[in-house]
Amino acid sequence: MCARAVSLGWPIECVHIVDNDLGMSGSSAQGRDGFQHLVAEVANGHAGIVLGLEVSRLARNNADWHRLIELASLTQTLICDEDGVYDPGQFNDRLLLGLKGAMSEAELHVLKGRLQGGIKNKARRG
Repeated sequence: MCARAVSLGWPIECVHIVDNDLGMSGSSAQGRDGFQHLVAEVANGHAGIVLGLEVSRLARNNADWHRLIELASLTQTLICDEDGVYDPGQFNDRLLLGLKGAMSEAELHVLKGRLQGGIKNKARRG
C-alpha cells in the first residue's frame, strides 16, 4: 500500500502504515489500538487518504465503519482500496462505502454461522 500511496502523489515521508491490528477481528474497535489511532488521525485532519486492500474490513461493525466514513467526509480524507479511490464527501462514494461496510458485516455474520455449524456437527459426531 505504501507504493500505491506514493503512486497517487503522497510523498514517502508522509506515508504511515498502521498494522498493529493485523490478525485481529474487525467486529469491534475495542482493543484495536491501530484502528483507534487511524480514526483519531482522520478526525484530527492528519490523514489525506486511508488505503487498504479491502477498506471495509477495517471495521466489520457498521457503527465503527460509518463513524470513520463520516469523519473522513468532514476532514476531506479520501478512502482507497483495490477497487478505487472514494471521496466520502460525495454522496455516491459514501453510498458505495456504506454498502461495502454492510456486506463486510454480513460476511462476518455468515462466517460465524458456518463456524458454529461446524462445531455443532463435530460435537454430534462425537
